[in-house]
Amino acid sequence: MLEKRAYVHELQTLVHLRTLDTPPNPGGLAALTPCDDPCYLALPASATSGAVRVYDLRADGGNVLAEVDAHQAPLAVLAWSPDGQLLASASSKGTVVRVHRLPCAAKAFTFRRGTYPAAIHSLAFSPEAVQPMLLAAASSHGTVHVFRLEAAGRCAGGGGVLGRLGHGSCC
Repeated sequence: MLEKRAYVHELQTLVHLRTLDTPPNPGGLAALTPCDDPCYLALPASATSGAVRVYDLRADGGNVLAEVDAHQAPLAVLAWSPDGQLLASASSKGTVVRVHRLPCAAKAFTFRRGTYPAAIHSLAFSPEAVQPMLLAAASSHGTVHVFRLEAAGRCAGGGGVLGRLGHGSCC
């Protein structure tokens, strides 16, 4: 990661696969799925808003899979679930944590971390074996918030879940 560019390499051979131009990203914010399939890379899509661009690295040319308007303020942190199906994000404001279901980029959960701004330093999903799935958010206030990602109901189209403390859409 460089301020305005992301380089993608094959890990085993270090062969350069592609270069992705990005908006200014001085902190090098990026999130790569921890699994082999899907192989997604999430990067900020804007330096002034909380838009996220998700690339499918398995597709020829590293195609943009989705662009998500996750927050109004610039992004501070991104994290993938162990299976690469959920992307969590928090903005520089740090009051809300959102989770989107990929590849359809549907909002699955919205959680309120607090009413006062805080820097969220990290987000982490529980291992796949933990049910219901959990999401932890560590902040500059010296707190760790743990959210349960459990189904509160089904969408009319079936298959998706709605956030217990928020709202969502189906894939």
